[in-house]
Amino acid sequence: MQTNKLKTLIKESKLSVCLDSRQIKKGDYFIPVVGENHDGHRFIEAALKNGAAGVIEENELYDLARFKISLIKPKIIGVTGSSGKTTTTQFIYQLLATKHSTTLGHLNTKLGLAVDTINEMNLDCKYFIAEMGMDRAGELEETTELFSPNVAVITTINETHMEKLGSLEKIAKAKFGIAKNLKKEGTLILNADNEAIQNYVKRHRPKVDLLWFSLKDSDDINPKKLNKDIFKNFKIPGEHNKSNLLASLSVLKALNEPIDNYIEQITQLQLPKGRLTKLEGINNSVILDDTYNANPESTKAALKVLDEIKGKRKIAVLGNMLELGDYEKEGHEKVGEAVTQAKVDFLVTVGDLGEIISKTAQVNRKIHLDKSTDFKEALDKGEVKIKEGDVFLVKGSQGARMEKITEVLLANPGRDRAKLVRQDVRWE
Repeated sequence: MQTNKLKTLIKESKLSVCLDSRQIKKGDYFIPVVGENHDGHRFIEAALKNGAAGVIEENELYDLARFKISLIKPKIIGVTGSSGKTTTTQFIYQLLATKHSTTLGHLNTKLGLAVDTINEMNLDCKYFIAEMGMDRAGELEETTELFSPNVAVITTINETHMEKLGSLEKIAKAKFGIAKNLKKEGTLILNADNEAIQNYVKRHRPKVDLLWFSLKDSDDINPKKLNKDIFKNFKIPGEHNKSNLLASLSVLKALNEPIDNYIEQITQLQLPKGRLTKLEGINNSVILDDTYNANPESTKAALKVLDEIKGKRKIAVLGNMLELGDYEKEGHEKVGEAVTQAKVDFLVTVGDLGEIISKTAQVNRKIHLDKSTDFKEALDKGEVKIKEGDVFLVKGSQGARMEKITEVLLANPGRDRAKLVRQDVRWE
């Protein structure tokens, strides 16, 4: 009985769902998820008190998402990768949304994407751009069983998730799971500049249509084939972001969307929160807020951006990079070497793993903090002094909570705090 009612609400675009009893809006249906640390059924009463219209179990949510997908039949673009998946997902969405009804699936798990489908997808949706994260082997197969892609993208493969999966080969196998349920005539888009991707394809030769992109003058999508001046329209710093752009343009090609029709839109592309967001800091300093997450490759890429920016001093504030397993020590050492190469003037490291970066890096001055919340005290004591024109790069894994440091550095926190990641009630 309830299922028929909920399907009718979907057809009328009147169904909305929520996973967090604290964030329920009147009329939402509450999804009581059973997780590693909490059982959402404990919060049903609170959700109903906060205005929930009812309760939908997790499996029922998946059935409803499947029903809505079958009703609307959008083309699904799935994006995964060790680095760059969120930015690439956002770029693809920002481009396609200028010309078509497009939905952004940003919650990046099977559960989250089901919520995005119910809450965000309009009945005239043509494209569903789904970021697909992965925390364990087989997860992408499960996600794509529900959200079978017309186009799938793997941006990069590196040592992220080494702790749980144990080897680069196993990480690659898990990432290529995004192609397991690729639709017939679908396209798998791959980064030809990524060695792990190249090696996996040579060994396993996936039996799907491949489209390669590269910053070099080779492969299917590259600057020379597109237009040597393609990046003149692109205002976002970093070679890694140029690669993310090429991945996005490859999606347009796979969808038979003429790339020339989107040249103007390239100038308007913006990075998501916490990805090299440029903010105004204390004493006319500049903050590059890259606090969404971190791994050795993305941190080295951010340090290259810092190296290219002109300022009175270059200050790197770097925290723990997590889930690296046996690559943990080497990965942090490589970042320390990159700090030296970037000619950083002042290094602030945070956390026990951040200390490995500090010990490796050769810089004029450095200090180490146990946790991100210690930064304000270091500032108050004068251990960190901010001079006019200083350029700060702030980066670390989610668990390091480096956005707390960015907040301390803001010249106008009342205005700019909302530009930081992890600002809602779940992260208090």
